[in-house]
Amino acid sequence: MSGHEAATVGDTVGDTASTVTTAKASRQAGVRRAAPLLLAGAFLLIGYLRLAPGTAHPGDYHDYAFREVRYSDVIALYLRDHLERHPQPYLDYALEYPALLGGLSYLLSFAPTLPAYFALTYALLALGALGTVAALGRLPGADAWYFAAAPTLVAYAGLNWDLAAVGCTAAALLAYARGRDRLGTLALVAAVWLKLFPLPILAAVLVARLLQRRFRAAAEIGLVFAVGSAVVNLPLALRDQAGWAYFFAFNSERGAGSGLWLWLPWLTTAQVNRLTIAALALGGAAMALGAWRGRGAVLLPLGAGLLLWWLLLNKVYSPQYALWVYEDALIGWELHYLRAPLEVLRVALLAACVGYALWQLARGEPGTTDPPRPGAHPASAAGR
Repeated sequence: MSGHEAATVGDTVGDTASTVTTAKASRQAGVRRAAPLLLAGAFLLIGYLRLAPGTAHPGDYHDYAFREVRYSDVIALYLRDHLERHPQPYLDYALEYPALLGGLSYLLSFAPTLPAYFALTYALLALGALGTVAALGRLPGADAWYFAAAPTLVAYAGLNWDLAAVGCTAAALLAYARGRDRLGTLALVAAVWLKLFPLPILAAVLVARLLQRRFRAAAEIGLVFAVGSAVVNLPLALRDQAGWAYFFAFNSERGAGSGLWLWLPWLTTAQVNRLTIAALALGGAAMALGAWRGRGAVLLPLGAGLLLWWLLLNKVYSPQYALWVYEDALIGWELHYLRAPLEVLRVALLAACVGYALWQLARGEPGTTDPPRPGAHPASAAGR
């Protein structure tokens, strides 16, 4: 064999070995991405099987659900608002959720039965959870396993609609992290008008772009968010301003039923509102200053910190908010200058949750500090 032929054979063997190594690495990467999705899917299935039997108890749902510890707002509000008749939210009845969530529940109400409605809604929530796992697996410094293996997926995935907004938020963060600001802002519009909680992410991304001296990008993000929000809200607000504004009025008048403010019972609702706004502004400014003086990326840790701060200051801490805590703790843990504040926020949120549980046990029954709904049927607000 000539030297040229030997070199050719050597190159071929080397190329083959390289191809095999690349294929093996690709398979391993695929397994690493799929494994947390499979675990999360199993937990979500268990959660569905735990809650679905409640659809067979429309006449005594609250008694059944709290006795068996199988409560879901998805089922309770379907029964409360008579969604089998397909009423239009905000126009035919008052709804204490943002406009996009009202529209989503209206579309799902055309499912032929309550079990079908719950199954379709839960499938959408499961999609949000799986999308969150997939996004976390691609975000720097995050580990999808911590979210996928969280017992909160079993306990709270179907309690309320939060997972739909959590999934949109994760998609927005991934798009922003990859520099796709328009797509990220559209996903953020969807997240905010499903649950409002992701609104601090907008502040975080604007601060991040301004610190990068990308002023045009910051202006474009603000414009896209404003236009998207107008598209979602303006048609409803023009048709029935009072119905559209009920979400804001409800949350303004809502008393401090759990969480941090439960430990300050002498404060009025108006005082709590003012203190919340002031604390949000001061805490947000402090975190933005920390991001400005710190080194490294800004968006993910600042967004996580702002959102956790808002959850801590919220007048009501519902159990499914743990889904937000898991997501935001993961995306914000990487950077040292916000690590200690985020840890303090996590501990404080846990204390708020424990305080809520102890308060409910002391009362002996689920309670509510919600303002009365016009024309509403009595209903628990345990999950909202």
